[in-house]
Amino acid sequence: MKLLLVDDEKHVITALRRLIPAERFHIDEILSTQSYEEAKVLLEKERPEIAIVDIILQNHFGTGLMSFVQNKRLPTQIIAISGHSDYEYVRAMLINGAIDYLLKPIEPSALNAALEKAAARIAAHSAPDAPERRPAVRQDQLSHSIRQFLTGLLDEGESDELRRKWETQALPFSGLERCTLLYYSVDAFPMCSTAFEQHLNGFEEKIRHHLAVSGSGFFLRRLGGQNTRILLFAQSDRHLLTVRNILLDAFGMNLLSFHMGCVRSFSFPQDFRDAFLLAQQCFLSADCHTVTEILSETPYFSRRETLMPGSPLIRDTLSCIVIADADGLFRLLQQWLSPVLATDSLPLGLVFELIDCFQDMRRQWIARLQAEFPDFAPPPQDSITYANLLDEHLDFSCDMLTASFAHHARSFALDAAGFLEEKDLFQRIALYIRLNYDKPFSQTEYARLFHINRDYLSRKFKSIHGEGMVSYVNRLRIEEAARLPSGSSLRIREIAFQTGFSDEKYFTKQFKAAMNILPSDYRALMNPDFRAEEEP
Repeated sequence: MKLLLVDDEKHVITALRRLIPAERFHIDEILSTQSYEEAKVLLEKERPEIAIVDIILQNHFGTGLMSFVQNKRLPTQIIAISGHSDYEYVRAMLINGAIDYLLKPIEPSALNAALEKAAARIAAHSAPDAPERRPAVRQDQLSHSIRQFLTGLLDEGESDELRRKWETQALPFSGLERCTLLYYSVDAFPMCSTAFEQHLNGFEEKIRHHLAVSGSGFFLRRLGGQNTRILLFAQSDRHLLTVRNILLDAFGMNLLSFHMGCVRSFSFPQDFRDAFLLAQQCFLSADCHTVTEILSETPYFSRRETLMPGSPLIRDTLSCIVIADADGLFRLLQQWLSPVLATDSLPLGLVFELIDCFQDMRRQWIARLQAEFPDFAPPPQDSITYANLLDEHLDFSCDMLTASFAHHARSFALDAAGFLEEKDLFQRIALYIRLNYDKPFSQTEYARLFHINRDYLSRKFKSIHGEGMVSYVNRLRIEEAARLPSGSSLRIREIAFQTGFSDEKYFTKQFKAAMNILPSDYRALMNPDFRAEEEP
């Protein structure tokens, strides 16, 4: 058997030559090169059974050699090595078929384990009964038709066309009727940890090997999402037990909150889409605070509607941004998050929905500022990931979630403050009034907030807007009262208080002056079925 070493550092090649137990693995010849181009020549000419390839080769990546091996249909099993935790490169190597990866300096035990995998793979492919085996399906070797078929099921559900394709194209496992689906997403794992990445890659490699040898199903990446993983196999509790054992073996006794959503025994392919979505919800039901069941079969039910910040909170937080009140912004975020996080059980789905809601809040800040200042360009923002919310023990932290939201909000506020400082002061004041029309109004307080003389504020505002500040506020309140849904069951008193008036009679007087109609008559006009109230 031949083995090829590819690394641009000569001392690494020398060290590997000394570490490789050639006799143990029946290796007759060890070839080596420091050149990417020469590696391609040796791969095609010598056809080594095993190649140990550095992920980064000067101006080239090891993934290029993986593509070369696949395109040329070479029998070489590739082991990736790296001097750093270059996870994106490592993941690309594994996706493209590398059977394992090792970190420099190479540990002899890790090297031997990787060589054993390669030897087992070679033996499996060269066994006499190999041609008669059921098709071995690995993620990196899935045919385009398989992926297209499953993607079609997710996008549109089963159709007559897809059914005919499944029945007529002799796709692998076309005889399956009942399946089990396991789902997880690396978005919910501590991918910031090199140790966790290594455990995860070990688990996935063992899963691929099991499925390749047993011919019992698929392991798929990025189906229905960039960071998703699914295991789809013939319905059997034996396979579930195997998955559990592989997981325990790969992670040891410390599972670091690793879990998967599970849907057992569903009809395939007709129920694949529903099973996928259910498995996804089961995955999201896992409790962030504890090491949960490896296989979760209880779905998470969305709480987005109750979590989403309402208009008052959007206006209050944006008000803090307009006056550069970072402390007030932090207090508002705490008031929003504290009741949600004050629970013994915190599902993953809830955390992801909180992140989405915060991002939506930020989008509403941007939309409101751009409506007022079309030249406002939102500042760039780093994404908030689950890994950012883990403490030093890789446990989820509510405090870190609050701190992360506060940090991103504060950064936005500082950038917005720098932009607003260059804008007309009285345009900013008018925006602040519109955001707080329903709050008690005080010219003295506005003068303090905007660091301006009260009398000058009053005179200048009237000269710019053609009406005094009190009149401006009242007009906004009346306009808001007129915009209330025509089917609203609120009484006139409640409408007055909701729009910022502290006195019902004063509200009625101001409404009549502005709209030339009493508020009760206006509502009766807009909603004839509503019983008219007697005006005070």
